[in-house]
Amino acid sequence: MKKIAGDPYGEQGSASVLMVAALLAACVIAGLAMWMGAVVNVRTHVSGAADLVALSAANAQRDALPPCQAAKEVALENQVELIDCTTSGDAFDFAVSVTVGQRLAIFGNDFPVSQTAHAGWLCE
Repeated sequence: MKKIAGDPYGEQGSASVLMVAALLAACVIAGLAMWMGAVVNVRTHVSGAADLVALSAANAQRDALPPCQAAKEVALENQVELIDCTTSGDAFDFAVSVTVGQRLAIFGNDFPVSQTAHAGWLCE
């Protein structure tokens, strides 16, 4: 390595600064990847729970039980919140719609994640 006149150290230490910057960038990218993984995980859980809650509500409606009460119980068992539950039709021709949600806490902030699902049969 050639030293420049008047510069007693030349380029010594510049690779260390570059490596620190590269490691910092890698940590930021890894943090973002972990955050996106958490979002996908919660979204998948809420989607599956919404389907299960809707099916249990439709099953209760078929058995002449209160569908929204069954939906609420299954939502609690699956650690999601029942936001909305609506039924339409009668005992033989019906549909149940449910919306469930869960909060995702990232960096001290709560982000709501919700999903709507439908079950039953409704002939028009």
